[in-house]
Amino acid sequence: MSLPVVYQPSIASETDGTMRFLLQVIAIWSESKKPDIAEMDEFWEFFRAIIVR
Repeated sequence: MSLPVVYQPSIASETDGTMRFLLQVIAIWSESKKPDIAEMDEFWEFFRAIIVR
């Protein structure tokens, strides 16, 4: 599920690096490929195998 990104450039001034950074992270995350169910299952199987050792 992708959530809409609300970008408000008036909030991020040039002197506020933290807000600019967070807005960039949100923009990149919203454009990135989200894992599907099969990929999540592979991740949990791998993670479970590490813990069981």
